[in-house]
Amino acid sequence: MAIGIDFGTNNSCCGVWTGDQVLITDPAPTFVAFTNTGSVVGKDAVDQAAGNPLNTVYEFKCLLGRKFRDYAVQSAMGKWPFSVTSKRGKPVIHVDIGGVATKHTAVEISSIMLSKLYRDAAGALDCKRAVITVPYHFSRSQRRAVKKAGTGAGLHVLCVIDDPTAAAIAYELDTRGSGKALVVDVGGLATLVSLVDLGKGKVVGSIGNHVLGGRDFDQCLVNYCRGEIHSRHGITTTGDVLLRLVDACVRAKHELSVTTQAVVGTEFGILVTRAQFEDLCGGMVRLILALIGSLLRSSKVDKSDVGEIVMAGGSSCIPMIQEHIRVLFGSKALCNSIDPNVVVAYGATVLAERIV
Repeated sequence: MAIGIDFGTNNSCCGVWTGDQVLITDPAPTFVAFTNTGSVVGKDAVDQAAGNPLNTVYEFKCLLGRKFRDYAVQSAMGKWPFSVTSKRGKPVIHVDIGGVATKHTAVEISSIMLSKLYRDAAGALDCKRAVITVPYHFSRSQRRAVKKAGTGAGLHVLCVIDDPTAAAIAYELDTRGSGKALVVDVGGLATLVSLVDLGKGKVVGSIGNHVLGGRDFDQCLVNYCRGEIHSRHGITTTGDVLLRLVDACVRAKHELSVTTQAVVGTEFGILVTRAQFEDLCGGMVRLILALIGSLLRSSKVDKSDVGEIVMAGGSSCIPMIQEHIRVLFGSKALCNSIDPNVVVAYGATVLAERIV
């Protein structure tokens, strides 16, 4: 028995191999919050964030294995409400626990998150052998930090593998011996497209847009609805009302992946059709297609050489994205039967069972 963990920047989930099947936990927000009584993780951390912003930590994965002066660290710090300072050249996160100021490394906070994922998926089974996935671009120091975080969570980390490789393994594409698979991962914060050489079992090319993700699709719908509310009622949505509108738009986006129309919350009552949503987001879909084209050109791979196309990341469920990719590859069928939200964790679990 073994487990696989998709340790994401925005959301994370865990799978466990039991018998002859993979069971996956629901994706949980990669949030850790500190309160007077201890720490809370995932959705519980998100739910209390508005009243405890200075002690609610998120996107901490980007600090792993980095120095404080790294550009990625410095640019991220400006958008966080919590404080990050340098200790011996490495970033540390400041939080307040019961009135006592404390400092935590990203590894320590990641261990809390990974421990929660483990307990939810396999804690009762006493299974601690795990494969953890990371983005392809992670450096050696970042991968070592992830492994250290897993060890801190009480896990025996069998290996750390790339997200795209795990997605391909989920469909057992690596057992086919040769060929290339394209993995399109539209996550919450970024979009990455990668080519996996199935014969070698590794990524041979990857390109990404690190400021284009699911949240941008959400924001398109939020902007449209804010305009509708203002034109109908003369109201500018701010504060708590805006937060509720964002939440309603996220739910409507999910509905529009399975239905042709959705109402943005009973409070707002704005009917949005799938066609309207696609019109709002068309420019971003074209950017995703441009990424695919750039990757194929830089890798000197023709579209006809791509044997399989794997969809990963929650927003890759958007029908418009899938349809345009099908058309780009001559109406080729996509590997999307496994929920793209959990396909990376699924593949990590399959690999963990193989190794064990």
